[in-house]
Amino acid sequence: MKQQPMALNEVKGKIKLMKGKEFNFEVNIGRKKMIYFAGIIDSVYPSVFTVRGKDENKNLYTYSYNDILCGFVKITEL
Repeated sequence: MKQQPMALNEVKGKIKLMKGKEFNFEVNIGRKKMIYFAGIIDSVYPSVFTVRGKDENKNLYTYSYNDILCGFVKITEL
């Protein structure tokens, strides 16, 4: 059965609820390259959200809500 697409406001609401919690991230960076990491959703803004990586460098990543809608960023629970 085909999954119903989410609206942008639904994605924003879900990300706001996930703020401060740890998740696994799967990011498509193009040309069949993927990045996998664990991180915490750090901040939520009107058009983007930031993720703090759990690795030794504590990198900060910024993604838009459209990245989730398009499937470039997938968030799963640990």
